[in-house]
Amino acid sequence: MNKDKDKNNMIVSFKLGQQTIGISINNVKEIIRVPEITPVPLTVSYFAGLINLRGDIIPVIDLKEKYKIDSIGATEDRRIIVIEENMKKFGIIVDKVLDITEYDEEDIDKKKIGSYEEIEAIIKQESKHRIVVLIDIAKVVSENIILFNYSNKKESKTQHSKEQKNN
Repeated sequence: MNKDKDKNNMIVSFKLGQQTIGISINNVKEIIRVPEITPVPLTVSYFAGLINLRGDIIPVIDLKEKYKIDSIGATEDRRIIVIEENMKKFGIIVDKVLDITEYDEEDIDKKKIGSYEEIEAIIKQESKHRIVVLIDIAKVVSENIILFNYSNKKESKTQHSKEQKNN
C-alpha cells in the first residue's frame, strides 16, 4: 500500500446484518451513537426519520430496510454515519462500524452485481478475510435529495421574514 494515504482509496466499512459494506470516506463527516430518531409519517419505508444534531436537522436512512437485509436487532454497536453530499447532510444507520481502511486498486472487482446502481465494486480484503461490498453513497443520497429537499441548518427569523416578504 502507499505510504501516502490517498483519501480516494479509503473506506469506512460497517456491518448491515451479516453483510460487510463499505463507503468512501470522502463525504463522511462523523460517526455518532444513535440518538432519538423522530419518525415522519407518509414517507418511504427506509426513511428512519429525523435527528437533531447540534441544531442541524438530519434525515436518516435505514439501509437495511432499503436493501431488504435481515435485521439482527438493535445493539449497543449501532451507529449513524453522517454524510455530506451536495451541501446536504444525511445519516445512515449501521449495525456496527468495523474500521476505516485503505485498499489497493488490485483488490477491486468492478463486476456489476444485481440491479442496484449503488453498488460500485467488490473489495477483497484478504488480510482481514472478508469481502466488502462498496456502495456509492452519493447515488444513495442523490436519489433521496428530492425526498428531503430542505436546508439542514436552522433558519434565522430574519432570513425567514425576508423570504416571506419576497414571495
